[in-house]
Amino acid sequence: MIAPRTFQDCRGGFALPWLTEIRTARLHLRSPVLEDAEAIADGLGRFAVARMLPSLPFPYDRQDALEWLLPRASGVQSGWAFAIARENGPLMGIVSIERSGDRWVLGYWLSPPYWGQRLASEAVEAVVDAFFAHAPGESLHASVLSDNPASFSLQSRMGFRITGCREVYCQARGAMKTLIETVLDADDVRRTA
Repeated sequence: MIAPRTFQDCRGGFALPWLTEIRTARLHLRSPVLEDAEAIADGLGRFAVARMLPSLPFPYDRQDALEWLLPRASGVQSGWAFAIARENGPLMGIVSIERSGDRWVLGYWLSPPYWGQRLASEAVEAVVDAFFAHAPGESLHASVLSDNPASFSLQSRMGFRITGCREVYCQARGAMKTLIETVLDADDVRRTA
């Protein structure tokens, strides 16, 4: 047996390089900072957002945001997390790709005042493009609740394909809901614009 030589060897899998920002035509995707806690708590504290994120504690407050931010702001969390914002503007949401077990998992949310402008599509597409530029042989997993047509449409337009469905408990709703699991490979990525 060959002894592991690095931390990543012990964890297994591919490590993403450190990436602190991505710019698009309308957005500045940047590393979230502790000062974003209030904006994150405001966005995720809204029932309209929380109802679509099954594992999210609800109500969601500033302390929850800080607990999420700390490992990401310190670089301990494996993967990427980006604050979605316009240049010098407030945080509008988050898009992340993080390791969960042996899989890379995409997650994203956008605060309701910014819905309907295709900002989530623009942010997710940019982060997915960066992911596959660094990890062309990897797969990217995601999920969406069955009653979230906007998010399902975003994933479908990008080329994500359904791999399964299961029932999950949605904390904000206090009920079981159907979760659709999806996956995307580099060869299947489609442009949404």
